[in-house]
Amino acid sequence: MGLYELGAGKGGGVRMPTPKPEGPNKWAVVIGIADYEGRSSDLWHPDEDAKEFYKALTRDYGFPRDHVVLLLNKEATANAILAAIDWLLECEDENSTVVFFFSGHGYNFSEDVTYPKYPRDEEDGVDEAIVSYDFKGITDDLLAHRLSGLEARRVFICIISCFSGGMDDIYEALRRGERSVVLVTACGEHQLTYDVLQLGNTVFGYYYIDRGILRGEADGWGGGALDGIISVEEAFSYADYHVNAFVAAHGLQPSDPEIFDSEPAEPFIP
Repeated sequence: MGLYELGAGKGGGVRMPTPKPEGPNKWAVVIGIADYEGRSSDLWHPDEDAKEFYKALTRDYGFPRDHVVLLLNKEATANAILAAIDWLLECEDENSTVVFFFSGHGYNFSEDVTYPKYPRDEEDGVDEAIVSYDFKGITDDLLAHRLSGLEARRVFICIISCFSGGMDDIYEALRRGERSVVLVTACGEHQLTYDVLQLGNTVFGYYYIDRGILRGEADGWGGGALDGIISVEEAFSYADYHVNAFVAAHGLQPSDPEIFDSEPAEPFIP
């Protein structure tokens, strides 16, 4: 697997939605990859995470379908992912709510590999990355650079992948200025996250999306209001508790979800 090369192509053959002029000012890119190129690295359920999160956005949070790019499996090449972010940048403005969601493989690279393309800015000397369908590592530095071009004052990012807690470079890049930004990750910087066949989702996706949001079980968690509306913080609090309980009950290595929240006292509703 290699790093994504800037300028390596455009769009990956995926057609982006043409949004209608009316509708809520909400925009999202949702990515889920279970079926990777070849057969040796396939997963079970990240694509189900993405489908269910798309359902949550359009059913529960009022995102118009033509305001969401959904990339599943072979559609989610590195070129298509970066093209989808470009689409976001073209559509959004300072009054937008923007969401970026990824579920799939994560990877990490020594900064000896990523430098000089990306700066040496990690205490442990390691850059984290999401992995595209075609096995390109899209680093947190590259995502931070691209997403920091957003004008939107409200941004939510969710990354379900191994080592995802180390992708806080994205959060740090976005929180500068007057912006409400939340980054939720499935595990810590040096941890793995789990994909369980019987759950129908990744472990984090099952509790965060399936049960927490779609079934409404996260309502009121973490001190949130019991009002039928699931905030990002409520869903995280519910998932954090249940993921840790699941991991402990099954004797797995720790996998601690993390949240980075610029306004922790204010519930973020996508």
